[in-house]
Amino acid sequence: MMNSPDKKKLDRLVELLLKMWLIGFDELKMDERTEAVELFGEKIKYGVMDFDTRLTNIEERVHYLEKKEMN
Repeated sequence: MMNSPDKKKLDRLVELLLKMWLIGFDELKMDERTEAVELFGEKIKYGVMDFDTRLTNIEERVHYLEKKEMN
């Protein structure tokens, strides 16, 4: 489950994305544009870091299983 600050950020990102979908990015106020880009960037960064962490865990498990199989 998400903690409260992350949930609020995600809620705000969805709100801004819906607003962009309805009126367009160019019609947003400049501070809303900036906020949307920053929140979207945070989500991408988190997704990449999460993917990298999961990939590293899988690689470690494969190495462990390969060593175990050799013994």
